[in-house]
Amino acid sequence: MAAGLTKQYSTTFFSGVGGRVVIDNNLVVYVKEWSLEITSEIYGAPTFESPVNDGLAWDVKRFIGLSEAKVELTGYAWNTSDTPREIPIGSMVSMALYINADRGIAIPISRAVLQSVSYSQDAAGTSPVELKMSFEVDGFVVMPEG
Repeated sequence: MAAGLTKQYSTTFFSGVGGRVVIDNNLVVYVKEWSLEITSEIYGAPTFESPVNDGLAWDVKRFIGLSEAKVELTGYAWNTSDTPREIPIGSMVSMALYINADRGIAIPISRAVLQSVSYSQDAAGTSPVELKMSFEVDGFVVMPEG
């Protein structure tokens, strides 16, 4: 690491109820509960040195080096027949995660890669198929206003 370069980590966490997961404009999951964790590495670099103050930096410029986001959710598989559509690991999806479903406020995620999925259903097969899923976000996370 370059002299005078500092690094710190910032983690932001959100959670909510409701949403949807879409593949190729097809609904595949109704989201029950979700959580989103965004981690960033923030670098600071001195931009000026003070000749009066023993060469100490007096202005630090900050920028984000690396950032990643992960989504964990539980939900119900959308099915148009008796069996839900299987979602393979590595699938690219888009999703809307509701912060306030009554007001239509959601966090839109345009690209996320499915990292893991597990399915469960009652023994009689009468309830909807539930899933637990983990995603790694590929790209930006845009926070809604309001």
